[in-house]
Amino acid sequence: IDVPTPAVFKARTGPFSTPARLPGTWDSVGGFAAWLGECDNDLTVPAVMLAPKIGDVLAALDALPGALLTRMSGSGATVFALFAEPAAAQAGAEAVAEAHPAWWVRAAPLGVPVAGEGQTN
Repeated sequence: IDVPTPAVFKARTGPFSTPARLPGTWDSVGGFAAWLGECDNDLTVPAVMLAPKIGDVLAALDALPGALLTRMSGSGATVFALFAEPAAAQAGAEAVAEAHPAWWVRAAPLGVPVAGEGQTN
């Protein structure tokens, strides 16, 4: 869906949220999702107002089993769901792709530094 960034910013009202402070790592993917859940994307409401289909995508992802959090990135270029396990993310991607064949859907690693794991998820 074409949602021009200038139009999203123009439709936005009110002050911006305070920028989040990023910790160096999280205790788990669930901890990352909980932290991100406390943050807002100030552009979600105007983007959904301009393109209600974004709200449909958010709802579809939020309904997936194992989805820890769903969000829109930036001004609407991407909507995503976070999962604790790669298998759950893959199953979610397959379910969404089957239900919505016209949507571009991919499961991808999260790349979040999780304490004690020595790598990213």
